[in-house]
Amino acid sequence: MKLGIRRCRIPLGGDQVSEKYRGAQIEVEKGIYVLTQSSTNSKKKILDLIADNLGIPLKVEIIKPE
Repeated sequence: MKLGIRRCRIPLGGDQVSEKYRGAQIEVEKGIYVLTQSSTNSKKKILDLIADNLGIPLKVEIIKPE
């Protein structure tokens, strides 16, 4: 399923490595890369969006160190 989420003008997840952001793409499965170039707040918003799009009840919280 494609969610159509893009960051830095490249897909959040996909099968191609960006020359510019290769250091911020993590291979999560052979040939599948996830872009991690974003702030913690942005990552939370992305997870909330994905959960909403998939109809999955998910509570995402940012835990700040004491």
